[in-house]
Parts: sequence; structure tokens; C-alpha cells
Amino acid sequence: MVARNTGLAMCSNVGAALAVILVTKVVFAFLRFPLVGMYTCVQLLVGFVAARMAAWVGVFSAVDMPCVWEELPQALCHAGSVLCGNLSLRYNSVVFYEVLNAMRIPVVAFLSTTTGVPVPTKVKASLAPILVGTFVAAVTDVQLNVMGALAGVVGLVMAVVAEVYLNRQPDAGGLESLQQLYNAHVSAALVLLCTPLLDADKPSSTPIHTVMILSLLSGVLVFVVSATRLFIIRESSPTTY
Repeated sequence: MVARNTGLAMCSNVGAALAVILVTKVVFAFLRFPLVGMYTCVQLLVGFVAARMAAWVGVFSAVDMPCVWEELPQALCHAGSVLCGNLSLRYNSVVFYEVLNAMRIPVVAFLSTTTGVPVPTKVKASLAPILVGTFVAAVTDVQLNVMGALAGVVGLVMAVVAEVYLNRQPDAGGLESLQQLYNAHVSAALVLLCTPLLDADKPSSTPIHTVMILSLLSGVLVFVVSATRLFIIRESSPTTY
């Protein structure tokens, strides 16, 4: 029964993760909605509300920061990674976005060495195909855009910095993603501060109710990804995930 539930959680995790990407791509590429800041704010706030409700019913034990300034570095990296990821999806293809996400593994391995965590040579060698694949994708992707590529790289760096240097619970067993959503109101506020610059003079002809529905959906899906990740790690292991 546990194995069946874990398998279901894995399928839900993968499906929700892909759905978030596709929904975001539809909003920016097909509906041509230009307000990336607004979309990201709604996405973060929905995840925040869902995480607060999950903590309230006992799905996980959240950590309340005594001071918002203590949460600011983590919130800044979280806001930057989500916002830059959405910008990358707006300008580049889904394939390039996913390949760039795969680069997170070797970058984490490299930065981990700066914190005194050794990375075996065999592990380093196994990361070579990811590096080669990323290079091939970058030079062959017909939709590759300089702005989108730059945003993707910045988002990747901010996500990795938060994971390697700022994570206060390195052994939290999958809790860190839900904890980020639990405090996502700070991240949303930071994105909101950038919205006048990001969304300035960009009127949209897209029906706002359509975009709002998709924004709400993407926020719910982000929460599903985090919640199923926690369940999988609890029932199996971080390595399995």
C-alpha cells in the first residue's frame, strides 16, 4: 500500500511539475500575456495560501521566522528564481528551460565543494553528459533568446545559492520547498516591488479572467509539487526523489 501511494505521489509530482511549465508557457507564448511580474505574484501568493492551510491542518511543521529580515535572503533568492524562471519560459522553449534546470545538479555539486562537502570523482564524471547536453541545447535551440537565457541562468544561480548557502534546514527531509511557500508572501512582496519596472507600458489584450484562472492553477500545481516531494522523501529517501 505504501509503495502504491509512493508511486502515485511520484506520478503526481512529475505531472504537476510538467503542468506548471506548460501552463506558464501557454500564458506567455500562446495567450501572449506580457505581465510577468503580475503572473509571478499571483503564483507565489496562491502557493503561500496553500502552504499555510497545509501547515494549519498538520501536513508539515512550519518554522516561523521571528523577524522578516532573517527571511529576506531566502525570500529574495526564491522570488528571483521563480521570476527569472518565468521570464526564461516566456522567451525560450520548454526544452531549453528543462535542460537549464538539469544544470542545477552540477552547479550544486560544484558549490558544495566550497562549503567543505566533498564530491567523489565518479559523481563529477557522471555530470559530464549534463554539461554536454546543455551546451548542445543552447547552440541548437532555434527559440533561444539572450534575454531569456540570461534570466534562466540568473534564476538557476539564485536557486542554487539558496539551496547550498541559505538553507537553514539542510536535513529537513523535503521540508525546504514547503517552507519556502509558507513564507512566500515575502517573496511575492519583493516581486511586487519590481512589477512597475517589469510590467511597465505593456497593455494586454488577453482576457484577464483567463490569465487569473491559469495563474491560480499554476500556484496550486506548485504546491502539489512541493507537497508530493515531501511525501516521497518521507516514504522513501531523498536519493529516490
